[in-house]
Amino acid sequence: MIESLELTRRSLFDGSIYAKQFLNPSSTVRMKNISGLGPVKANVSRAPSAAQAGSTLLGSRIGERNIVLTMEMTTDYEDNLTLSDIRRNLTNIFDPGSEVELRFHLNDMAVDIVGIVDSHEPEMFVETPIATVSIICPDPYFKLVGPEIELSWARATVTNYEFEYSGRQLAPVGFRFQATLDSNGANNSNGPPALSQEGPLRGYLSVAGYTFENGDTIKFNTIRGERGVTRVRSFAENNILGFFSGSLMDFQIMPGKNILRWNRQASSNNQQLHYRPQFTGI
Repeated sequence: MIESLELTRRSLFDGSIYAKQFLNPSSTVRMKNISGLGPVKANVSRAPSAAQAGSTLLGSRIGERNIVLTMEMTTDYEDNLTLSDIRRNLTNIFDPGSEVELRFHLNDMAVDIVGIVDSHEPEMFVETPIATVSIICPDPYFKLVGPEIELSWARATVTNYEFEYSGRQLAPVGFRFQATLDSNGANNSNGPPALSQEGPLRGYLSVAGYTFENGDTIKFNTIRGERGVTRVRSFAENNILGFFSGSLMDFQIMPGKNILRWNRQASSNNQQLHYRPQFTGI
């Protein structure tokens, strides 16, 4: 059950909060209806086959999310505001083309999603105005609000990093992995540092052709909008994506059992994996 909805529009200059609106049963803007909160329809690519019944599957992907908010404006709880004031305040949040953050407070958790205001259609000449706002979310998944999940492993204690990513309605997620190399780990005589994945999704991330030193920390980031490969040395972080081999886009954690393998288990420390659960619907 949705208990309240928090809306935030940030400044494009420095990311500070430009406008904020909190919707609950006692606010000046009351939520009448919200659509687009369930799982998003998949786009399934297929081709007809002349030699067999049906078609051949080419691939599938989840489409973008379209959230439509229907809101009622009232002055019941704000005697010093007019309906025109409330309508203009709402426009500060839902200016078409602007980016808005939506935080849904549920009875057991809170989730975030970011979208672009597609349209905003307020009624003006009625006693209780209704505004209908359409928001397009290119990333269709809801992110769990709160601290990231953090996993860590000691040096040379395991061959594979095996862990369970479980829960309800969970979607594939990107992650951040880091490890600090010792003098043996920095030696590329047995191949470059590499992180591989086994299971339903298979991936391979490596850094070839780069000279590491004792104490260097390698960071892989496969989170959408943040993807990259960096090296930390003496507190300075440098982008080494040019030496990287693999696909950060395809390297995701899947619901259920996951197995990652780091080929420097015996010669690195500070091995950590961070991720934030995502949901296909609420």
